[in-house]
Amino acid sequence: MKFLIYLGFIFGMLQSILSDDCKDLSSNCRNNLKHCRNSIYGPIMKKNCAKSCRYCIPPTRPTFAPILRDRIRNCSAMIERCHQKEYIFYMEKNCKKTCSTVTPKRETTTIAPEENTTITLEENSSKSAEVIEGSGTVNGDNNNEEFDITGDEK
Repeated sequence: MKFLIYLGFIFGMLQSILSDDCKDLSSNCRNNLKHCRNSIYGPIMKKNCAKSCRYCIPPTRPTFAPILRDRIRNCSAMIERCHQKEYIFYMEKNCKKTCSTVTPKRETTTIAPEENTTITLEENSSKSAEVIEGSGTVNGDNNNEEFDITGDEK
């Protein structure tokens, strides 16, 4: 049964990747992957390089069911220690069922790609940004960085 669920998950991901809706509009996307999540160039990359930047596939985290059990026999006699600072780690490890302090280490979370992106520069430095669809320049401190996702030569 787990195999079928896993197979369905893989098939769903492949279908999203191979879908006509998920494509790169620029031929130069792979050269600019570092800009996919950039606060300034991200919106341009999302529009022109959706497939390469993996905007078409919402990220997920695996789900693990918490195990509610006590490892020692006298947990009910020590229940008052469940939330005492000195004992909290010991009790969480050994008396999870009694203390009900179980929190899953990992939860399933699906993060939908952002629809609207706001670009904000909030630093005390003298950084400026110019955003031009398809290309741009970031100037700040002593580093200038350029990129082009249109495939045109600069």
